[in-house]
Amino acid sequence: MIEALKSLQALNPYFCPIFFTGFVILSFGLLVWLKNRKAKANFVFRRGEYDIYKALIEALEETANTIDLGEVVKNIHKSLSNAIASKKIWILLKKEEEYYLIQDGNLSSEIILSSKNAVSKLIEEKKETVEKWQINEETARWFNDNGIEIVVPLRLKNRVLGLLALGEKLNLKTYSVNDIKFLENIGRVTGAALSNSIKQEELVQKEKNRVKDLEKIAETRTGELINRLNELEKTKTALYNVSADFKELNDILKEERDRLGAIISSIGEGLLLIDTKYKILLMNLKAGKMLGGSLVNVIGQDVKKIINVFKGEKEIPDNEQPVEKMFKTGEPVFTTVEDNFYFKGPSNKKFPVALVVTPLKGDDITGAIVVFRDITEEKRLDEAKSGFISIASHQLRTPLTSIRWYTEMLNSEDVGPLNKDQKEFIARVYSGALKLNDVIELLLALSRIESGNIQIELAKINIVSFTQDILKELEPQWKQKNIEVSLAIQEKQLPEIKLDISMLRQVITNLLSNSIRYTDDSGRIEISIRKEPSGNEMIYSVKDDGIGVPESFKDKIFQKFSRAENAINKAPDGSGLGLSLVKSLIEMWKGKVWFESPAIWINKKGEEYKKGSIFSFTIPLIK
Repeated sequence: MIEALKSLQALNPYFCPIFFTGFVILSFGLLVWLKNRKAKANFVFRRGEYDIYKALIEALEETANTIDLGEVVKNIHKSLSNAIASKKIWILLKKEEEYYLIQDGNLSSEIILSSKNAVSKLIEEKKETVEKWQINEETARWFNDNGIEIVVPLRLKNRVLGLLALGEKLNLKTYSVNDIKFLENIGRVTGAALSNSIKQEELVQKEKNRVKDLEKIAETRTGELINRLNELEKTKTALYNVSADFKELNDILKEERDRLGAIISSIGEGLLLIDTKYKILLMNLKAGKMLGGSLVNVIGQDVKKIINVFKGEKEIPDNEQPVEKMFKTGEPVFTTVEDNFYFKGPSNKKFPVALVVTPLKGDDITGAIVVFRDITEEKRLDEAKSGFISIASHQLRTPLTSIRWYTEMLNSEDVGPLNKDQKEFIARVYSGALKLNDVIELLLALSRIESGNIQIELAKINIVSFTQDILKELEPQWKQKNIEVSLAIQEKQLPEIKLDISMLRQVITNLLSNSIRYTDDSGRIEISIRKEPSGNEMIYSVKDDGIGVPESFKDKIFQKFSRAENAINKAPDGSGLGLSLVKSLIEMWKGKVWFESPAIWINKKGEEYKKGSIFSFTIPLIK
């Protein structure tokens, strides 16, 4: 080529400069043309990016203006349709690990993508865009079945809230890098929007639920209010009726109160009503007259400060008074002329009384009614009777002794032989004399006790062997009736006691004789001796399954010459003095005597039954 140029230059010396200049111009033009072509290509490329990012900005603006889930999905769908022409655009929302399709702003009930699906697991693991050509056959099945080419996670940071699934593009081209970047940006925008929308939906749903709850509460409260109003209306009617009934009842109560007041004022015995704190709540005129106090001044006062209680000449301590005994036992307390009780009121006048203390009961004992009467005349008559009995007993004793001697002589035929009838008559006379002698001895013993003319000789006594000796003396009587007698000792060794032997013998003999007398053939008698828990005294009990004590006679059981009708029918020859003597003797050694009827027994089968009575008394222990 150089040689050719040299030849041309030889022909025309100006050719080379001209050629070189043209070559340079041509080269420069070519460079300009190439540059313009590249610029045009870059312009086309940048124009595509511009359209995509314009769509992204529009999506951002649209989603920023609303938090409604339906509107957000609609705006995203619109932006995608404008930016990327795809045959299918699915927006899937994740709920409880499953993916549901959002259609027309609402969540469908059909699961589009299960949490167990390989695609779901892959997205949860990578949290990035998945294209159809990137996956294996197992995951490709879901793409093929649903006509999906690419899946973009809709996420907020590392949390996947849903999926953007797109089908094949309308121009049948594959998704470019710019498309994927755009879709991923849309995914982030949509994730944030979905997060806000979901929160808003949750708040809205929560508020709806709260409104429903409030509506239910309002409905319930309204129903309750209506029911309450109905009840109030009924109550109003009932109150009118109650008011009328109350007025009528108040009139009746006033009438009854006036009648009761008249009865209380007119009864010939003193009456006190006290509460559990011994405060006087009511006192009638008769009581005020006997005690010498003002009715107004004593109301609300402690009865123990108003009335002093004596037994004979000795004032009784508060814890031994009849009212206190009633509050402890809950049972009525009765006293008679023989109990030797005296009252001394505000007037300092001391007078003998017989009284009854009865509990006032509701669910518990709420107070007591004390009814008492002045028995000065009865006391005088009783003392006269006692004096007469003492004199009569002494006067009868001497001729009765003579009768016994003479009948014994006749019976032994010291004055001559007797025929059968004569011997029978003499035996009856002798038996009657013995019974009369027993009565006289009892009367004389009572007389000595009441007058205080009894000599007491204390001696140490083994109570078990003492009881066994008395049982041997009475053995013919209880064996004749085939009665089972047992002695129950609860302690291995009981302490010795110190009492008058004859007094204790009379007490035990009387109680055992009564049990034998009033128990049927083949009956049971049980003697029990035990030490009282405090260790200050011994409790001696005689229990039988005999006829028992009638309820109507319980307050008279220790009175002289008193016998219950069932006792008279069972044993007509009794005197009615035995238990009175027992009580007097026991009280002389500061003991207590009481009884329960019916008594409680246990049969051979272990079953409990009630029959007969149990008499108990206390014996002081040696200290």
